[in-house]
Amino acid sequence: MFFRKILALIFCAVLLAVPGNRAQAENDLSGEKLGYILISSKDMAYVDEMLRNSIQKLCPGAKETYLECDSPEAKKYIDELGIKFVPFVIYDKSIVSADNFFSMVKNNMIEKKKGYYVIPDEQLKMAEVMVLGRQRMPNKLCIYAMSFCPYAQSAQATLFDVIKKNNLDVKVDIKYIVDYNEFGISSLHGPEEIKEDLRQILINKYYPDRVLDYLMLLPKKGPEGALAELGLSADEIYKNKEEALAILKEQSEEIKSLGISQSPMFLWENIYLIPNVEILKRREPFSVAIKE
Repeated sequence: MFFRKILALIFCAVLLAVPGNRAQAENDLSGEKLGYILISSKDMAYVDEMLRNSIQKLCPGAKETYLECDSPEAKKYIDELGIKFVPFVIYDKSIVSADNFFSMVKNNMIEKKKGYYVIPDEQLKMAEVMVLGRQRMPNKLCIYAMSFCPYAQSAQATLFDVIKKNNLDVKVDIKYIVDYNEFGISSLHGPEEIKEDLRQILINKYYPDRVLDYLMLLPKKGPEGALAELGLSADEIYKNKEEALAILKEQSEEIKSLGISQSPMFLWENIYLIPNVEILKRREPFSVAIKE
């Protein structure tokens, strides 16, 4: 704990040591309230409102400048900062003189990025975000998960049950969180999890009409029992292992580009990145189908 406090102090000192920052902050605060830029989309109105409330609690009276993400003004920041999703918040430099600036730094609520003070991506992704530069795919739900993750299994069971019982027009795709590097492939729950990832990839590819049934049977019957009940052969499926490994590597690159590490995460219609089922319920058709 002491070491973490020292690191936070050093980080805070570095932020304030940039030439001109403190003097500029003092000038900015002379009679003017702290301001911030919110880059977002009309689609994200309810998330924006929660974000505004949080900012006002941290910085009472802070003045907002709103930029629609497809506006020329927003695109300048998007290009300069490499912004991948919205909402995105950029604070005035005067934030360094706020009474709680040190606390915000220590708690990872603010960071410096290419000369700007911003809310870190990890904080923003605790709520729903809209990924930029992707084409909307209506009614498509992609689940990013570790196949042995109990939270992912529980969320999938809930969603699949809702989709089947309500006959929802939702196309489900599952992509698996692994670590690919020059030394090979690894997964949080070990080699058996990778084997299960590959099995599910192949069932989805060659028997797409049975993949949801397999996943619903899996927690109670295990892989062999679930396959047997569906009339599928484990040996027949696993003979295409190399093909599945190539797919898993491709998925890993996409997951890395989205900055996903927690299991599960949801991507609705290829643009809305959502951290849990509770937030997913805000989107139709799930808002009607998923009950408390």
